[in-house]
This record gives sequence, C-alpha cells and structure tokens, in this order.
Amino acid sequence: MRTVLAILLTAAVAGCGDSGPSAPAGTVVADSLARFPTIALQHDGTALVAWTSAGDGATNVYLASVVDGTAGAAVRVNDVPGDAATHGQAPAQVAVAHDGTVYVAWISQRDTPGRRFPATDLRLARSDDGGRSFAPAVTVNDDGGFRSGHHFHDVAVAPDGAVFVSWLDTRVRDAARAGAAGGDGAGDAHRAAHDEARTREGHDHAAGADAGTEVRVARSDDGGRTFGPSTVIASGSCECCRTRLAFTRDGAVLVAWRHQFEADVRDPAVARSDDGGRTFGAPVRVGRDAWRISGCPHSGPAVAVDASGRVHLAWYTGAEGRAGLYHAISADGGATFGDPVAVAPSVPGTTPALAGDGAGGAWLAWEDRRAGVTRVAHVGAEGSLAPGEPVAGATPALAPARRPALVVVDGGRVAMVGR
Repeated sequence: MRTVLAILLTAAVAGCGDSGPSAPAGTVVADSLARFPTIALQHDGTALVAWTSAGDGATNVYLASVVDGTAGAAVRVNDVPGDAATHGQAPAQVAVAHDGTVYVAWISQRDTPGRRFPATDLRLARSDDGGRSFAPAVTVNDDGGFRSGHHFHDVAVAPDGAVFVSWLDTRVRDAARAGAAGGDGAGDAHRAAHDEARTREGHDHAAGADAGTEVRVARSDDGGRTFGPSTVIASGSCECCRTRLAFTRDGAVLVAWRHQFEADVRDPAVARSDDGGRTFGAPVRVGRDAWRISGCPHSGPAVAVDASGRVHLAWYTGAEGRAGLYHAISADGGATFGDPVAVAPSVPGTTPALAGDGAGGAWLAWEDRRAGVTRVAHVGAEGSLAPGEPVAGATPALAPARRPALVVVDGGRVAMVGR
C-alpha cells in the first residue's frame, strides 16, 4: 500500500459540479513500508508529510515536502537510528510554527519485562530550515526514564509560538501496579514522588482511585528545545485512543480525547485552558453516546477551530442504535457543544480528521470500509453539511486511508494523506 498526498477541489468533493465528483490527483510520497502519515502546511503552501517506516529491523521517522504536486526527497527525522515505533493511534505528528519552524513528535519504545506492552517515551525534533534537516531529538515526558506509557500524542504550535504536546500517560497506573505486585522499590519510589507532585496539583489519591490512564500536556517556550513539567488534564481516559490539540482565536488551549465515564462508557471529551496550558477546566462531555465497551476502540476524536472561532469536534461511536460518525460545533470556545449531527450513520469504526477553513467552515475526512473508499465532507459557515463524497479508492495509488489526515490549502482545496 502506498502513502499518497491528494489535492482535492471543493467543487469536486462537495458534488457541486454537474458531472459529480471528479477523481483527485495524487502524488506518491513514500512506498512500501511507510505507515500512518500526517500532514502540515507551510505558509507558502508547501505540504509537509511525516510518517514512520520499518526496514532492516528498525523503525525510523521521515519527512518529505510536496510542492505543486512534486514530492521532495525523504529526510530522516530521528537522529538515533531505530529510535521510533508506530501505531495507528500514535503516528508521527508534524506541526509548523508561524516562523516556519517544523516540529515532529513520535514515540520510542523499549521492551520491558513484566509489561504486556513495551514502555514508550515521547520524542520531538525541530527543523529550522523547512524540514531539510533536524536537530537532535529531546524527550518530552518528564518522569525521569520511568518505564511506562507515554503515547497517543499530538503536537501543535500556539499563536504565540509555544509548542504543545498532548498524550496519554500510564505512569501512575504502572507505578501502582508495580507496588501492588511487590516491585523492586524503584516503582514504589517513583509512585511516592509522583503522588507528592500530584497532590500539589490538587488530585486525590485515596484508595488508589486515581490509578488510571491520564491525559497530559507539556509546553515548550524555547522552540521545542526543552519542555516544562507536564500538566494532568484528566485521569481515567480511554487507554489507546489518540489525543488532539487546537487553539481558539483568543489563545485558549483545547485538548480532545475519548474519556471513560461511568463503567466502561467511552465518549469524547474536550478540556480548555485559559492560562497557556498550566491548568485546565473540567472535561466537557460531548455527544453523550453512552457507548459501553470493555476494550479500547482505537478511534480518537478530531478537533479543529474555523476562521470564525467555532470549535468543531468529530468522533466515531459504536453505541447501540446510533453507531456511526458524528460532528458537533461549539460557539463558545469549547465550553458547550450543540447537538451532534450524524455525518455517516452506520459507518464502521473509523478515526476522523478535521481541518477548519478560511471561510468559517470545516472539512472532515474518514474511511468508509463498507465501500472501500475515503470520504470527505464540508461543514459550511452556516452549519450545513455537504454529503460525504468518495475521494479515494478508485485507483491503487489512492487506496482507502484507514486514518486519513488533512489540511486546508486554501478556501477551495484540501490536501489529504492516507495509507
């Protein structure tokens, strides 16, 4: 399967033309072993595509630029060979600052005896030359090399240039389990130190009730060279659905994820910070699908802010009687959301992508495995929803994207990558 960058026309996608949707043009960026691409846009319109690739027993992160439909040479991002891992909900994420600095964040994993899954750390590298070369990577998570889970991440750059990384973190849960199992003391020491820090943050550790998967965010004020202590947004999230970041027009930080509410109920949630990510308000539950599932659905929500400042959220639910893909809008910066609108009723499980446009609307993309295509729909400034037209799947080069990613090139074009 090949990784593709497709430039799509609004009229073709929305079906406004008399002849119906036209086949989009595609540019092959990477072949063969490429996995789970993501995309960002430079101010000059250059598309930057990041992905992981496993070859010769090692996994690395790569980035390539695409200009006018032509892909440049791939550049390895990680300075330590093999210092990467890949997962459909934890792809290498790319973001671009207003000054053109490029940031790529990925997971690095280590096999750990006694753990069901490998331990992971979050790594980030920056490029000052548009992605042609990268500085040595730094570790984002702040728990001193403790072998735990730090993954299902996102990276984004705020309007003031601060770099944010969000993720799911299992350090508290893993330390509690190590202590319960009579660990070697290292886990207990870590738990004690971490409990003290969490107590300062105002969390209650009584009876181990807090030993769940946490949603965390860290901020860098020096261009990704260092990160401050991470902030706990919530505890008890879904264990393996990706987090997503966005920023409101007034500078607030938004984090979206799938949260566990009452027993095994997993619905989307959004939290807002008005002080630059130092503290967050209580999670806002969106949709209230009451999807009860005892395992992780591997389908995180997507969030975006449009030109008018409205916050868009898209998510999949498998709740009985209402399974499918939904979309909701917040007109107050994420404090409340309107009633969900069914974008694709009964579509099989999928991970949506969202991008705000310059006209006060937003674009959505998702995989429709029933038809073997990727679909794109548009939400207008007035809230109208265009039908989800198929934009990939007609040719091998545009095979359905299991987890598509997209950006708005201008008001009438969308750049989308998929594997």
